Amino acid sequence: MIFSLIGKTLAKGLVVVMPILITVYLIAWLGTAIDGMLQPVVERIPHIPYFPGAGVMLAIVIVFLVGILMSAALGRQIIAAVESLIGRIPVVSSLYGSLRDLTGMFGKQQNNQMQRVVMVDLGEGRGQLLGFVTRETF
Repeated sequence: MIFSLIGKTLAKGLVVVMPILITVYLIAWLGTAIDGMLQPVVERIPHIPYFPGAGVMLAIVIVFLVGILMSAALGRQIIAAVESLIGRIPVVSSLYGSLRDLTGMFGKQQNNQMQRVVMVDLGEGRGQLLGFVTRETF
């Protein structure tokens, strides 16, 4: 009986701690990967010494500049041309399209399309899936 209580308590603790640990690990991994990829770029910038995290800071600056570029008509045309080019590459177009749709779900532009959250029953004890209603008719 005492072991059952200990096991249940440990399971409850794991349910809380594991998502936090996995999130921290993934953020650290992503930061390290971005920093490693952009380290050669940072090292080529004159008068700016490389330090851990400089690649992440450069990535943030690049994303910010792309955001500014998207605010201008010319920037939208450039992005449309790049997306058109990516759309012609078979495997890359599928991957890019999926990632664009996924990230777009969290963007301001598509928030109005997610009308409500639903739980879909797969039937026969196969489980349930969480989904977003994006339109009522097909």
